Amino acid sequence: MFILEQIVLNVNINMIISSKMKIILSFSLRLAKLKIALINRVIDMVDSNQIGIQLKALRKEKNLTTQELADKVNISQSYISRFENGRAIPDIVMLERILIALDTDLSTFFSSEIQDIPNDLIALMNTAKSLSPQARKKLNEFLKMLIKD
Repeated sequence: MFILEQIVLNVNINMIISSKMKIILSFSLRLAKLKIALINRVIDMVDSNQIGIQLKALRKEKNLTTQELADKVNISQSYISRFENGRAIPDIVMLERILIALDTDLSTFFSSEIQDIPNDLIALMNTAKSLSPQARKKLNEFLKMLIKD
């Protein structure tokens, strides 16, 4: 009887391990697909100078000159200009530094949904991000009142 219990226990353990491995493999596959999609998105953005166009739009939205942004990131103004005009592509570390100076992050910058949102709405969202939770609630109530009228 002891041997039979051991066999059943081993089978149950193997089934549990197997199901957890399937979950891990499934998660890993989804993560790999997301990484590939992000890489393709970045390649598309580089090919069309979308990175530079988007950086310029974010900078203008913050009412910053190229010199002011360069000062925030501690690089030359011409370097910022080269990025915006597609003559250079920032490496990921530099891009992250620039985005932090523009009060955003890499995930938001490369989000495909953000491409379909008008710049004025992006500006509104970025402004709302800087508000306190209470102020955001009041702003939301105000906006709802505007819609009703």
